[in-house]
Amino acid sequence: MRREFDRRAGTRLRDMFYTVTKKMKGARPIWITEDVHKEMMSIPDSDDTHKKRSAQNRRNRRGGNLDSVIEPTHFQGSASAIQHAKKMVS
Repeated sequence: MRREFDRRAGTRLRDMFYTVTKKMKGARPIWITEDVHKEMMSIPDSDDTHKKRSAQNRRNRRGGNLDSVIEPTHFQGSASAIQHAKKMVS
């Protein structure tokens, strides 16, 4: 139970941190004290571990190279049976 609690609590804290620092663009929610909010906002700017992890995640989303653009491999919607048959022939 402890492992599950730690996993869920970690996810919840990570989501709250993202909401305060990114989604709310630094605005302080009413449920956070000013001291805690200032400390939260200083982490993305000053913490080297956070910067390193953020840069790695950014590279991963872009396929490893910041200059490359990856074409999407999945498009929403389905193909009709006729389209599938034509694709199989060619």
